[in-house]
Amino acid sequence: MIRGYRSPDARIDYGELSRQSDLSIAARAVHGIWTAALCFLIVVLSSTYFTDHPAVVLTAAASLITIMSLRLFAGRPKGPRDRLNRRKLYFSTIILSGSFWGIFYAVTIYLYGVSHWTSLVLVICGAGICSAATTSFAPNIGILRGFLLAQIIPGLAVCLWIGGRSAHATALALALYLSFALIQGRNRSREYWDTLVSNALLKIEELERKRAQEELLRARDELELRVEERTFELVGANETLRAREEQFRALIEQAADCVLITSHDAILLDVNSSGCVMTGYAREELLGRPVFDLLTAEDQVLMQPVLEDVQAGKTVFEETHIRRKYGSLVEVEFSAKMLSDRRLLAFVRDVSERRKMAEQLRLAQEMEAIGQLAAGVSHDFNNVLGIISGYALTLLEDLPADSPSREDASEIVAAAVRGAALTNQLLTVSQGQSIRPQILNLNNVICGLENMLGAAMSEQIELRFELSPDLGLVRADPSQIEQVIMNLAINARDAMASGGRLTIATSNADQPGAHVLLTVTDTGQGMDERTKSRVFEPFFTTKEVGRGTGLGLAIVYGIVKRGAGDISVESTLGRGTTFSICLPRLNVMIQRSSHLAT
Repeated sequence: MIRGYRSPDARIDYGELSRQSDLSIAARAVHGIWTAALCFLIVVLSSTYFTDHPAVVLTAAASLITIMSLRLFAGRPKGPRDRLNRRKLYFSTIILSGSFWGIFYAVTIYLYGVSHWTSLVLVICGAGICSAATTSFAPNIGILRGFLLAQIIPGLAVCLWIGGRSAHATALALALYLSFALIQGRNRSREYWDTLVSNALLKIEELERKRAQEELLRARDELELRVEERTFELVGANETLRAREEQFRALIEQAADCVLITSHDAILLDVNSSGCVMTGYAREELLGRPVFDLLTAEDQVLMQPVLEDVQAGKTVFEETHIRRKYGSLVEVEFSAKMLSDRRLLAFVRDVSERRKMAEQLRLAQEMEAIGQLAAGVSHDFNNVLGIISGYALTLLEDLPADSPSREDASEIVAAAVRGAALTNQLLTVSQGQSIRPQILNLNNVICGLENMLGAAMSEQIELRFELSPDLGLVRADPSQIEQVIMNLAINARDAMASGGRLTIATSNADQPGAHVLLTVTDTGQGMDERTKSRVFEPFFTTKEVGRGTGLGLAIVYGIVKRGAGDISVESTLGRGTTFSICLPRLNVMIQRSSHLAT
């Protein structure tokens, strides 16, 4: 049956299935032989068979006992080779048991006839045995066919040999029953093998499913282990990365320069604290804004090609201006490059103070050169002026009072006096003039100049004093302080041609250091950045030719610096100017003058 099975499957071990079917047949055959023995006893005991034909009964019983013994012997093999031989013997006993029933039935019909009670009981028992055989021997269709043919053919042959209507009818019935039993056995054999193969497939699928589950569990365990190991590695990598980021952040935050990180299209992504201080914006206000928003319109045009160079992978070093939150400009220099993730990194340094110091150095060097020149020629020039002045005075004394030349002589004397004054100014700028410092209160100096300042101002100018009553003391030359105040006041007057307000104020300040602050503020026309950067240069003036020498503010600068002080200017075009002078404050006390009325 296995060779002709209609749906073979490579996964099934049909040899193992055949062995299982043999075991099933063997188990059922044991019960079958006992059933056959029981049926034999029923037939013998329910009839006069033994009384009528004892030799036949004894011969049949001996044959049945022999078949039973052979079957029990074949069911106990001692080894693989012996198992094969005894399997053949075992199956032979099945055919022999069928032959026994067929011959016994044929002999009974011959002895008693077809219609006798004994023949009928034997037919009924034989039909039951055949019906049971179609189920018991279904695993092996060959054994089933041999058993059915061996059991039915002898009786059928005897019926045909005896002859007669009853015998022929019985022969026909046996032939029909044989056909039915063979067909039923074939169907049950197919059902048996279909069920057996299906169960085998189910077991195989169950095993495969269990194996797949085990493989899946093993793969899951391996995956979990790998995930755990990878997670541990990632956690370590993240910790290292976080430590490096914190270190990088600390370095950036501690940097004195402004550090900017932007996207590829120059949108601010991060900025350090120095950048916030430089721009005047909070970090939250800067993030997400284009960097170009911090530049003037002119610098935006100039910096566009620079941005394109950085985006192309170049490292650039440039200078520009940053517009702070409230509009003031900061002169900066910067370097920028593109990072590996296409972000842009820029280091920005405020060079305003450096440029201011460089400008102060240049101004000091220029004034030193002028001072050296002035110191070199001042004595000779004064001698020449003295001779000119002496001859001019002599000429003026000798000329009659109504002489038209007296006016020319007077102009010569006036020019000599102005020349001498100019020489003194040059000596002040060059620090060649001797000074006599004293401990003084600036309020007293300003009070002493009140009338002179009032006379120097025009009627359209309001003069205001804001003097601190507890002002500290300074060490300075009073005459030079007067010259500083007067020069700043005259400069302010000239800046307020249409009138305005001049405010002179004093106060104590502690940053940077303990000092006294003197401020002179006007509401005049103010200065632009270019004028403000050159305001302390000697001989620089914005006045008309003949109205100023350009030495007034240079003299103020020289006097303040000689007194270990500092001077600065703040001015907005159209809104006025403020000069601030800081002088070191002393820790001594003298009587102060009363506060001036404004």
